[in-house]
Amino acid sequence: MPEGEVAAGTDDARAAAQGTVALAGMQVAGRALALGFVLVATRTLSTSDFGRYAIASALLLGASTVADLGTTAAVTKLVSQRADRADDIVGAALLPSAVLGLLSFAGLCAFVLVGGYPAVTRIDVVLAGLGLPFDAVTTTLPGMSKPLTAVKSSAAPLRVTPTPIVSV
Repeated sequence: MPEGEVAAGTDDARAAAQGTVALAGMQVAGRALALGFVLVATRTLSTSDFGRYAIASALLLGASTVADLGTTAAVTKLVSQRADRADDIVGAALLPSAVLGLLSFAGLCAFVLVGGYPAVTRIDVVLAGLGLPFDAVTTTLPGMSKPLTAVKSSAAPLRVTPTPIVSV
């Protein structure tokens, strides 16, 4: 293998390691903030209010899992295989992601309406769920990151065709 290719492979490995460390750091920081919020909430909210928060959080966690349905992993895999078509792949995934988010939000609303929850809890859950369509779309966007080898060989910037998103 020529010397230049070894150096490029080393640079790619170093960049990948830095990206992995940065992602892990951001995830740890996010979880630490969430833990801090829960600790503060348990001390400041009444038992009833914390129960409302816990119900809304648990239901939202389940709905957000359904809202993604693996689209993030699929987009990332497809982009890594076909970096030259990254903008087309991500652009094509945005509308289905928004639809999944809307369906997840509708399912969440139906669940709390049929589940017999008190009106105040239904309102809490619906308000918390309003971000589901946005979350479903934004979790697809990291797939826009072209692999390093494609970035080095491509002088054209990545373009994504905007898709109108309607949320309820």
